[in-house]
Amino acid sequence: MSGPTHTAGAWSLLRDQFELEQGWLHLALCMVTCNPRPVREEIQRHRQGLDQNPALYYRNNAAFVARGLAALARYLGTDPDQVALVESTTAGLSVVLNGLDLKPGHEVISSCHDHYSLDMTLRGLAANRAIPHRRIRLYREPAKASHGEILANLTAAITPATRAVCLTWVHSCSGVRLPLACITAAIAAINEQRPEAERILTVVDGVHGMGVVAFRDITSLGCDFLVSGLHKWMFGPRGTGFVWGTARAWLRFRHPLIVSFDPAAFHPWRYQEHEQDPCPPARRASTGGFQAFEHRWAIHQAIGVVESLGQERIQERIQAQLQLLRQCLVRHPRVTCLTPESPDLSAGLLCFQVHGVEPRQVVEDLLTRRLITGQTPYRNSAVRLAPSILLADDEISQTTRILENYLDGH
Repeated sequence: MSGPTHTAGAWSLLRDQFELEQGWLHLALCMVTCNPRPVREEIQRHRQGLDQNPALYYRNNAAFVARGLAALARYLGTDPDQVALVESTTAGLSVVLNGLDLKPGHEVISSCHDHYSLDMTLRGLAANRAIPHRRIRLYREPAKASHGEILANLTAAITPATRAVCLTWVHSCSGVRLPLACITAAIAAINEQRPEAERILTVVDGVHGMGVVAFRDITSLGCDFLVSGLHKWMFGPRGTGFVWGTARAWLRFRHPLIVSFDPAAFHPWRYQEHEQDPCPPARRASTGGFQAFEHRWAIHQAIGVVESLGQERIQERIQAQLQLLRQCLVRHPRVTCLTPESPDLSAGLLCFQVHGVEPRQVVEDLLTRRLITGQTPYRNSAVRLAPSILLADDEISQTTRILENYLDGH
């Protein structure tokens, strides 16, 4: 896939497509990102069309949605009929987990490192369906986590009753990136000893890996379902996301949490003579209702921008920035880095703690220096840096100088 070379000028041209306020160092774009010019312009075109003649313009809905699905499928290396459109990672996790054929007596496993959205979705599922939900610890110390430790802890937790393993690709509490391919290969080996109906489904919250970690195609990760928002690392319209599943996994999907307005799902209900027509399960999983259509219809433009850069280039640049920031932090004795040093176990987040200073205070102190960072929303909180391909080399240098001066002052 063609794209700009690794030059300061090429990355500067990319930055010019965004309206990030000058004078600030933006190290918190992992929470909600800004949109590049093609996305903004596409949203505005659709908004104008809807404002001028809403009923007539909406008649293009199916074609606009199909274009977004085609772009997503191309990026993921899959078929559009294996992708459902949702509003966020949170919505997608709820759609999938509440739609699966899980029953009393089945068991779901997740980890204590997961985000509120996955944890609370599983708690609700457990309460509503009387399905046991167990949370396990995949690693003791995040900075020292290893493939072997993670794999051993997970596989030891699986029982004959386990029907779903829910994982987070990149832990936003620590920056740890799970070795998904190794984990899913181990689960596949367990599944080989089970009948089809008893096989374990692997459901992944992929929001902090998508747009950061390069992959050949989505199937190379080995999971059954992957859910992600598009309004973080993918620079997509706010309020957009997707659920991808293998054709085999979608057969385990029973009833959508929210009914779909996709024509393939809606038309069989409308035209009784066609009510037995097959509808791809992913089409039934796409959340329906009237939404911010101009945002969903602009998905393809965001995919185009990311594709033009290339996954490998993006991963390399973010990893290089991550290592520079890490080198700055580890030199200070009062700093504890939670994110592993190995590129194989990290993605785009760098989490750390300053001894004797609350993370919230660190974030506020850095804001006075016009450095925007984040705080992880967990009980054992940390400061979080999120480098980005939108940051120039000199901005990373400025960031390290600010961090060094701040830490030296403490």
